[in-house]
Amino acid sequence: MNGIVKTYLPNKKYGFIKGDDGRDYYFHVNEFTDKTQISMICEESIISFDERATPKGYKAVKCRLI
Repeated sequence: MNGIVKTYLPNKKYGFIKGDDGRDYYFHVNEFTDKTQISMICEESIISFDERATPKGYKAVKCRLI
């Protein structure tokens, strides 16, 4: 799935992605498959990811910048 970064807090190393399905997905920088992309994350970045439902909501895993 693809989505756009809505919110990113670099000092906390997490944020939220608005997925193509309209849902919000939590992500943490540890979920990026290419760690060199972490420094390029910003709001409005387009991200490709796998979605996972958790008890706290939806989470993005296996993230990568497009």
